[in-house]
Amino acid sequence: MSTEEIETRTQRLRTTALPHPYRETGLEFTVTDCTLDNDREVDIRSSSRLIQLTSLTEWDQATVKGTIDVSEDLVNYVFPDDEQDDPPGNLFVAIRCQQTILRDREVVKEDSVPPDEYPFEFDLNRAMIRGGVELQPYLVRADDRSEVDGRYATDIGARLASGDEWVLEIDDTDLPDGLLRPHIENFSEMNELPSGDHLHYLDMSDAERPTLYLNGDHSAIINVMESRGSTGPDARMRDAIYDLVEASVWPQLIIRTATDINQDGETRYDWQDDVLDLYHDKLYDGADVEEAAMNLREDVNDEDQLVTLMQHIDDAVQQKTEPPEQLINLLEEGLK
Repeated sequence: MSTEEIETRTQRLRTTALPHPYRETGLEFTVTDCTLDNDREVDIRSSSRLIQLTSLTEWDQATVKGTIDVSEDLVNYVFPDDEQDDPPGNLFVAIRCQQTILRDREVVKEDSVPPDEYPFEFDLNRAMIRGGVELQPYLVRADDRSEVDGRYATDIGARLASGDEWVLEIDDTDLPDGLLRPHIENFSEMNELPSGDHLHYLDMSDAERPTLYLNGDHSAIINVMESRGSTGPDARMRDAIYDLVEASVWPQLIIRTATDINQDGETRYDWQDDVLDLYHDKLYDGADVEEAAMNLREDVNDEDQLVTLMQHIDDAVQQKTEPPEQLINLLEEGLK
């Protein structure tokens, strides 16, 4: 059997597994450049889709550039005829770091994704990553089509295509603990941790170094949370569980950051700068870090603004984690 025949059969099986046309390797995802701190070029191993940084130290930021190719054949396959001239999609690169439970995305094209080659560029903060970082492209549906019968995807956020994964390998031996790097412990064996059915616990007793614990007593859940890969039921379930954890942890970190900002807009601990970097524009609609810091300080000290602040925090965390998309992905896996 030829390679083309195998791929065709695989594609057919994938199509019948999901309730709509989907191509798991339909996006051609290429990383062309990686630069550390704007001036240190890194070798790219295109054949293995690997960016190895393990021998490089003393850098703060990695800039990754590349392209995502969306073919006409893919657009014609995953969108119905009446949408192919202006296909309603969102194209992004998913960024995942298991050791720091970082899950972020870099939006490449929004609202409409006609056939083309789309360049991307984004920065990775070393304080937020360690071990390995997975990069993977996704094309998802941007508009609702639920009023139309047919075989195509209808829900906003439904996956239409993905591409092969790239990995950044990072030397983590000299790094401090990353923000939200989870520690797995059996809560039943540690008096200082909550007992019972707790899944996780954010220990803020050392304010300079908050520690996230996952309850090893729930071994089945922990096994899923430690699973690797980006497809399959374990991956979808893992992302949904991490959404649950993040929905609890980030608000605590944001509130603690807000209470520690001084009158000059400066934070008390280094990790609080990372929190502001992640959430400043989501909390205050495009505000820069300095503006968001002053707004946070003012809001957390104004009891009349606390309810509004909590709503802003909830909205910001949901913008970051995008739980509907994760749940849709999980539901799709359940339909297999």
